[in-house]
Amino acid sequence: KIVDGYKMASTITLNDGNKMPNFGLGTWLSDTGKVQAAVEYALDVGYRHIDCAYIYQNEDEVGRGIASKLGKGLERKDIFVTSKLWNSFHRPEDVKKGCLESLKSLQLDYLDLYLIHWPVQYKFGCLLPEVEEAPGCFEFVDILDTWKAMEALKDEGLVKSIGISNFNSKQIQRILDNCRIQPAMLQVEMSVHFNNKELMEYCFSKGIKVTSYSPLGNPGFTNGEKSVLVNPTVVEIANRIGASPSQVALRYIMDRGVVCIPKSVTPSRILQNKGTLDVKLSPEDFKRLDSLDTGRRVCDVPVVALHRD
Repeated sequence: KIVDGYKMASTITLNDGNKMPNFGLGTWLSDTGKVQAAVEYALDVGYRHIDCAYIYQNEDEVGRGIASKLGKGLERKDIFVTSKLWNSFHRPEDVKKGCLESLKSLQLDYLDLYLIHWPVQYKFGCLLPEVEEAPGCFEFVDILDTWKAMEALKDEGLVKSIGISNFNSKQIQRILDNCRIQPAMLQVEMSVHFNNKELMEYCFSKGIKVTSYSPLGNPGFTNGEKSVLVNPTVVEIANRIGASPSQVALRYIMDRGVVCIPKSVTPSRILQNKGTLDVKLSPEDFKRLDSLDTGRRVCDVPVVALHRD
């Protein structure tokens, strides 16, 4: 589909029947003061999916970017917005507060997708404590109670779909065994170097779609890994098919049936990333990329890992 000269992302259908673009703009660790312009530009060139979160501390900028485009060729229903419940809002009585905080910042009446950001809990008011301060922030709330409150948000119409982020298969299965509404989405780290195949296949077997964050790695979290973008195989394929290394790495993720949300505040990169929609990988090249998995994630967050859950 072409709109205003720009190719549009395809959509996937979630297990609750809602549709979601399979390509979007990520906003994690995006430079403060540049997010609004990035969102505006992304919407101008055909992005229709914006991924954000309370903890990113830039939802006000995202909201201003979206608001500036509504009524100017775009309606609210045209833009798919994902946000995430932060760890300090896991108590059932606080889940709606967390959602309303995001809605207020985003200047929206509802979210298209709302995810539990991590399967760990902090005391109300804690954001992201330093490692040495983390034990004092930890709280222990049964994730099933949090999930019931997420279901209530969907019932109330504040969110259209609900899901999870950074959960493992055991944690997901516990929700599936006890829920009224199944998670529609799992968002996790995934890239050429960390393809997370086992967890992806588990989710697909349960009817849960998957979104990849940090599909190009993350400059703030390298974990000793070299960038996907300088991997010789990625570079060779890119040169041969006339694409950029980032487009090859992103296309690999999308060809697995996974939603992709690369982040950038640079217009040329935002447009280049979207050019992934025009890239085609041969089965042979896909297989070569699939063999590059190192089994090592780059986005380790020690302050979360210390929690018993």
